[in-house]
Amino acid sequence: MFTEVIETARASIVTQWHLTELNEVNTRENLFMQGRGLDEVVRGLRTLVADWAVEKSIKSKKRRK
Repeated sequence: MFTEVIETARASIVTQWHLTELNEVNTRENLFMQGRGLDEVVRGLRTLVADWAVEKSIKSKKRRK
């Protein structure tokens, strides 16, 4: 579900960007930055999940000993 929301948001940004005129520099830059922001949120969440998985694995191994 989360992935679908992210992809929908990304598609909306790209669509809006394609509908701008070349001289609409501020709008195009704003949309570009929105896309970059979305990428940063996703990257941050992936890092958190990866760190959590590693931590969980380490704790699991310690319990087995």
